[in-house]
Amino acid sequence: MDKELKVYKMFRQKFDHEQSMTIMRYLHDKNSHYRQKQVESKIQHLATKADIQKIISEIKIWMCALWVATVVVGVIITTFL
Repeated sequence: MDKELKVYKMFRQKFDHEQSMTIMRYLHDKNSHYRQKQVESKIQHLATKADIQKIISEIKIWMCALWVATVVVGVIITTFL
């Protein structure tokens, strides 16, 4: 708020009250629109519960596959050595 007041006073030195307020509203609207866009873009990158469950199931599959591969390699090594 303090910064907005300083900016308003700067505009007030050059323009009348109505013009200064119009500029301030425009800047406020632009800033609000920019912040809203930032929030929306961050929300798009959030994972849903379904996404997390899918990733967990894929990790479980890979863990089982690697465990089976390790056991097979262990059996092969112990059998032929």
